[in-house]
Amino acid sequence: MAEGSGSDTPISVLIVALTEHYQKTFELVLHFWERRNRQFLVLMGLLAVAALATIFQHPLIAGIRAYLAEHKLTDSELVASLPLAYRVLVTFLLVAVFYLMANLYHRSGVIINYYQYLGVLERRIRDELGFSADELAFSREGRFYKITGSRMTRWIGFSYKLILGSLMLLFFVSRVWFDLPTEGPPLRVASPDDVVRWYSWLIGNFFFVIDVLIGIPTLWLFWRYARLSAMTDARVREALVRQ
Repeated sequence: MAEGSGSDTPISVLIVALTEHYQKTFELVLHFWERRNRQFLVLMGLLAVAALATIFQHPLIAGIRAYLAEHKLTDSELVASLPLAYRVLVTFLLVAVFYLMANLYHRSGVIINYYQYLGVLERRIRDELGFSADELAFSREGRFYKITGSRMTRWIGFSYKLILGSLMLLFFVSRVWFDLPTEGPPLRVASPDDVVRWYSWLIGNFFFVIDVLIGIPTLWLFWRYARLSAMTDARVREALVRQ
């Protein structure tokens, strides 16, 4: 728009600013969306590998021992430490699952909020342009999507969450099952001897404790992710007023 032209009215400048902001916001959302989809696939693959590594840990350890014996790598300390090293490796996978689930939850929430923001921007732009209710322009992420969005899209989203939740549950249940203590923890802490027994129990069941400490918040994050939804515009405006 040429400087000083008659079309440089406050309304036209506002419309240009709104449309440019809308475009940049959409590009940002698209970037988050692509990264979120890649991360979802990585998390699914990692869960599948971790679950299989847990369920078949005994055959896999036996296979590694056979491989070492075949190549004459039969150092007693190396062979004896295999089960511990394997469990440590699976624990690292457990931590990686928690990290990816936390990021998936955060990015999904950001995407939902940004799409709602795009819908608000569309309504503002339409109002400034004086569009009628039946005009389709600048309604793609708001009214148009709500009208044309099919039930199949929602069903596919539900299926993704169901598959992810099933894999996560399989992994954590199998992990807890294999690390389940043979005896329960001491029931009291009334003397120094009780503290020693508690400490010994925690050390002896370290991997089970890690399973619980990481598994509970990870499953909680998944539950929050599965229930993510956009706030209503009214609630958003009320929160803005309170800030």
